[in-house]
Amino acid sequence: MFSCRCASDTDRYIQSARLDGAEQFRTYLTTEDIRSARSLSFEVGSEPSAWGTAPADAPPALR
Repeated sequence: MFSCRCASDTDRYIQSARLDGAEQFRTYLTTEDIRSARSLSFEVGSEPSAWGTAPADAPPALR
């Protein structure tokens, strides 16, 4: 199940993400994440946040 509460034209910036209820900071999912996940949810807001901005949050190919 995928959910994104309160998404709109103005609320489009990811504030946080959860995979099976566990907070996620990475900006990508692995194949194993997709195969085993039951839910993926996002909290969004009207302003950019710090979510996914750390170097470790980027996909391995971009590090």
